[in-house]
Amino acid sequence: MKDYEYLNTVAQQCLYDLSYLRIPYGNIKGFTINTRATKRWGQCRKRPDGYHININKCLCDGKHETGLKATLIHEILHTCEGCMNHGPKWKHWAQIVHEHTGMIIQRTDSAQNKGFSTETYSVKRMPIKYQLMCKRCGYSTYYCRRTKVVQRYKDYRCGKCGGELELIERR
Repeated sequence: MKDYEYLNTVAQQCLYDLSYLRIPYGNIKGFTINTRATKRWGQCRKRPDGYHININKCLCDGKHETGLKATLIHEILHTCEGCMNHGPKWKHWAQIVHEHTGMIIQRTDSAQNKGFSTETYSVKRMPIKYQLMCKRCGYSTYYCRRTKVVQRYKDYRCGKCGGELELIERR
């Protein structure tokens, strides 16, 4: 199943669950995958024709369904009357979801809570592709992109002990 089909299948399940709980969500025009987001799991935008929800691509890989559902429900709750923020109304609906499903819907969430391990996922929610490790003390630094430091790691030293660095690619 393609990412987009998977997202829409899970989104329809979430809409069904919220309807069952009698949570009055708004007119949602569509769900899309955001391939550029690095600092958010999802986003709900209100437009004249209805609400548009986009979800971070990393949640649509089929391996993080619980994290995807929590994010979708979080964003769908923003479509409820008076819930475009994380105020008392939004928290009320999030509490109802928690009481009936056990799912914790929060204002913010970590990569670990979404099902990602710290070794494979960075703070910016991008896959870690490079690791620079000190040959002397073993201290490691992780990178998502092929930065100048990653490209020219032999020109740099460990910030802790001054030792030589070794590049480990994690693809």
